[in-house]
Amino acid sequence: MGEPLGFGILGPLAVTAGGEPVTIAGARQRTVLALLLLEPGRIVATDTLVDVIWDGAPPASARTQVAIVVAGLRKSLGRTGTEGGEGGDQAVIVTAHPGYRLRTEGHSVDSAVFTALVAEAEAAVRAGRPTEAEHAY
Repeated sequence: MGEPLGFGILGPLAVTAGGEPVTIAGARQRTVLALLLLEPGRIVATDTLVDVIWDGAPPASARTQVAIVVAGLRKSLGRTGTEGGEGGDQAVIVTAHPGYRLRTEGHSVDSAVFTALVAEAEAAVRAGRPTEAEHAY
């Protein structure tokens, strides 16, 4: 899957590739993806993922299970590897100490689009261009 991905987090979690839905299987994969989407481009610590998935009561194998969940997400998203590893230059989810980072460059995240449009609208209001502001809003 080489086409750009579309991530939707405003409303139900959704992923598309080439306009077609991408299935994200299981609650854990959806939870990890949602947490990464809340911090696009930033590292989300494995400990944070463990705490959220297991609500503060993780099993001894939690860190391994998170790695398995991330591997499944990478497979679903059609990119594999870690930075510097196989497919690393195309990896959407990269391993970055102390956890994982979602690379959104070249992809669309609805919350980022929303934020950019609001900023554009506010700038148009300040500049006295109400029609442009209305369009952006």
